[in-house]
Amino acid sequence: APISPARPVYQKDAVTAASNERLKAHPAFNAIREATSKLQKASEGEQSLNLAKYRSEQKSIREAIRRIDTLSRNITALEVELLPQDVKALSQDDDKLERRKQWSKNLGRDIQLQETLRIIGDMNPVKGVVVRRD
Repeated sequence: APISPARPVYQKDAVTAASNERLKAHPAFNAIREATSKLQKASEGEQSLNLAKYRSEQKSIREAIRRIDTLSRNITALEVELLPQDVKALSQDDDKLERRKQWSKNLGRDIQLQETLRIIGDMNPVKGVVVRRD
């Protein structure tokens, strides 16, 4: 019997529009957009031989990057934890365990990961479902 492909139960356009609105309103994403625009212009264009102008451009880029760092620190972190199996497997190597813990902590502050989770939430047709935590 022929198999027909599954059809999504969400509306792609609505999910995309909701994500775009969140991205436009998010200060950290706006700062990233601004910084990447400046970096792109700096890398594609000609560099000024005027030292004062060059320093001014570099200062502007550094300020944009510093703004991203500041905004990233103010983000409410997700609770990302290692699986108990991973902790058990890594318990013999303290360095690896500490690196993995730091990695999971960094994941919690990743704004792109947070937006991805919001998109998945938008795609979920059943609202109000709570994921069980053990």
